Amino acid sequence: MVLSGLAAGTAVFAAALWINGTFDSRNEWRQRLDQDVPLFSISKSAAVSEGSITAQTRIFNDVLRRPNWGEAEAAELCAILRRGYPKALSERRSLSREEMGAAMVHSAASVALLARLEVGGPMTDEARRMIVHSFAEELSAEFAERRCNAAMALIVSKSIEDPFVRAEVERLTEDSDAETAEIIAMQLAHYDDQRTRALALGARVGGE
Repeated sequence: MVLSGLAAGTAVFAAALWINGTFDSRNEWRQRLDQDVPLFSISKSAAVSEGSITAQTRIFNDVLRRPNWGEAEAAELCAILRRGYPKALSERRSLSREEMGAAMVHSAASVALLARLEVGGPMTDEARRMIVHSFAEELSAEFAERRCNAAMALIVSKSIEDPFVRAEVERLTEDSDAETAEIIAMQLAHYDDQRTRALALGARVGGE
């Protein structure tokens, strides 16, 4: 299965993040964002449409890096997430320039939404709710790569601390795509292990 390459990769969490929460300094979140998601730059390519390059540039270089996110920013990228793309990436060889471009723009929106959650970029509560809801909707997407990436985003962003979201993600451990089911089961187990270790460390530090 070809995954769209979410910026966060696998769900590996440092104990300090569990104990201290997400980044809350005025500049630290932006420094982390610039480190994790570089500015987008690509020359014109025969493989993808020019419109998709323009869209990705806007997502990564403008929307993602705005100081404060409200409903407008979240709605713009969540709409791209819902729109999806017409063919699975496993059919890459048969994709037209427009179809490949649509898949790349979808991936860019997914990466940007997750990155903003993961680094603790300032946003309204409603914007955060919209993002988590959109990723939860993606768990029922037609293509396995979309379902898997959405589940990974919810795990990495710790959104599965919400029992409803956790239950929705756990459904994918029995996904019709065997690789997706295996990946999500493994990542949930890893998340729970890291969470337990971090909380135990916090308890020991607090008891000293």
